[in-house]
Amino acid sequence: MKYELSVRKHNVTAHLDIEKDIKIKKNGLFTFTLRINGGNIVDYSLVEYVDIKRKYLGVKAVVVKQSSTAHYS
Repeated sequence: MKYELSVRKHNVTAHLDIEKDIKIKKNGLFTFTLRINGGNIVDYSLVEYVDIKRKYLGVKAVVVKQSSTAHYS
């Protein structure tokens, strides 16, 4: 299969950043958001999901405490 990918000069840096992040990730889910303005990439945001069990092996339980805030007028 032959194809051509033309990248605007302005977008080259973003493409290189995405390629670098893909190489670092290697396997698994790779999620990101691009914000585009006039065909130019203006923002690249990588989304990472952290599995608490894998990252923090010493965690036995997670406690969630509800707090309330009073608003005075």
